[in-house]
Amino acid sequence: MKKQIIVMAAAILTLSVASAKTNTVTTNNGPKKTLAADTVPSQKKRTRPTPTTPNRPTPTNPTPTNPTPTNPSPSPMPTNPTTPNPMPNPSPTPTPTNPTPNTPTPTNPTPTTPTRPPFK
Repeated sequence: MKKQIIVMAAAILTLSVASAKTNTVTTNNGPKKTLAADTVPSQKKRTRPTPTTPNRPTPTNPTPTNPTPTNPSPSPMPTNPTTPNPMPNPSPTPTPTNPTPNTPTPTNPTPTTPTRPPFK
């Protein structure tokens, strides 16, 4: 699979390079393919200078669009309520001192998935 992808990529690159190097020129005898190196280089287009915009003065003290209040109102819910807990904590259950041992795990388990032959 990887070999096919590499071959396809090489073919695409070869075709794209070949098509980039050839130009079709129409002459009196019909269309003629020439290499890009044989054609006359095109002249550089003249560009206009970009106009400069005048600098606008920045305001010295701009007004904020959304002022924040200096003293916000307190939240209606208290952060630390003092109500006692209605349910007391239950007593913890004692843990057994000698639990039953688990079944031993095999040292060399058989694999469940079949192994694949090495990639050629």
